[in-house]
Amino acid sequence: MAPLLVLEHVFHAQQGFLRPLAEGRLAVENIVSIGVKSRRAELVEIQAIVVPSTNVTKDPFTVEVSINTKEAIVEKKITAISCSCAGGACKKHCCKHAMAVIINLERLDESDIDTLTCTDTNQAWGKLKEGALSKFDPAALDTFCHVPKVVPVYRRKVEPVTEELADEFEKASLALLENSMAAKCEKRQRKAAPAPAQPSQRRLSFFNHVIQQQHNLVIRVHELSLSMLSKCSPAEQEYYRENVVVSEVEARNIFLDSTGQNNAVWDAAKYGRVTGSISYALYTYYKNKNPDWGKKIESVFGSNITNDSMAAGTFYEPYALKKYLLDENKKGFGIVDSMQVGIVVNPLVPWLGYSADAIIYKDRKMFKLWENKTPVKGQIIGASDICDHLAYIDQSTGLLKKKNQYYGQIQLGMVLLNIPACDFCVYCSGKVEKLRPPKPDLESIHCQTVVLDQSFCANYLETLCRVYFEKILPWRVQEQIKAS
Repeated sequence: MAPLLVLEHVFHAQQGFLRPLAEGRLAVENIVSIGVKSRRAELVEIQAIVVPSTNVTKDPFTVEVSINTKEAIVEKKITAISCSCAGGACKKHCCKHAMAVIINLERLDESDIDTLTCTDTNQAWGKLKEGALSKFDPAALDTFCHVPKVVPVYRRKVEPVTEELADEFEKASLALLENSMAAKCEKRQRKAAPAPAQPSQRRLSFFNHVIQQQHNLVIRVHELSLSMLSKCSPAEQEYYRENVVVSEVEARNIFLDSTGQNNAVWDAAKYGRVTGSISYALYTYYKNKNPDWGKKIESVFGSNITNDSMAAGTFYEPYALKKYLLDENKKGFGIVDSMQVGIVVNPLVPWLGYSADAIIYKDRKMFKLWENKTPVKGQIIGASDICDHLAYIDQSTGLLKKKNQYYGQIQLGMVLLNIPACDFCVYCSGKVEKLRPPKPDLESIHCQTVVLDQSFCANYLETLCRVYFEKILPWRVQEQIKAS
């Protein structure tokens, strides 16, 4: 017999994308079970179990490929493809797990593929057939027939060291060496070392929500990113894989370690990525008829400008959040509280990043995104009149203008975090000395709710994707070459 698939079918399943083919070739070794699930007339359904390459302790993925054994046309040979991974798979988009199975089918003779029984399938029992994983079970070397039996030199049985014996030995040693540094430290009063801080369950739940419940626009931009990346040079593709792509574990660590948004992890994660604060400037500049992208990108990523407004915003943000929560809880519609977060980098679109000012919870359920601005004029003007003096507020409606950097920033955040609404606040501290705590009777806050704008975000994200892969990624590669 012959293989069910040949090389032409592998290339067709690639659909022009290099990444699934390259990663699928490496993922072939992660296939732990493959067989014929069913045969109906000319249609053969193949099912395979593939272990995730990034975390082998997680549940494996199930890949199914339907093949028409009588069809000669390459495009119609594979009738359907599916995978249970987060990226999924179909004929137009083949993930690395599905590609690994297709590559393996090209290598296997049809006679070597077993027919699966009901106990072989993951759906029937919720776990892999034991025989499929038995080759991975650890075994001592002396169990193999070709390894000579070694007689141990010492046959004396060594009793395990008990805690009492260890303490006794330590005391005896310190008594003999009473002038040693260890003995001197032992005589001093010791303080127990503080246990490392554990991430809160709420933060972990929020991160899992962001990664596992993707907005449909994130999926669409992920597919566009793969298409744009395939058109990049080999050097750009290599740089992207090594310096931009992150695993889910890496993304979680970045998110947790950058909480507070004022440390080295946060600064490093922002650099070279399109974040909320710079996204609108890049979006509008893409329409420039006479652009100087080198100068523009260097100004975006190379500047570290601070002014009175930015300093005030950083200093008064905790007071603004406290005032906002106080006002919301006075309404009596539920218990409202907040959570501070780090930067979110989604593994599907790792060239994007977003740092929210806060996430708002209502009755312990995630409620809204929260973003705040603290204008300098808020020291002399209250919240009731502040909108008349802000360029980013429409004077006729009192609402945030759509053609404004803050609108783009908020919309990007709602898509990436999959939160449908954001409370945009303008905080007025009242008359205070420079960067001093406000007086509660003088401070006030203007708040308006901004909802997700689907049509705006679709165009916004597509443009930012083109900016990154056409302009920013080549600039980052050249920057690395100059540094080396």
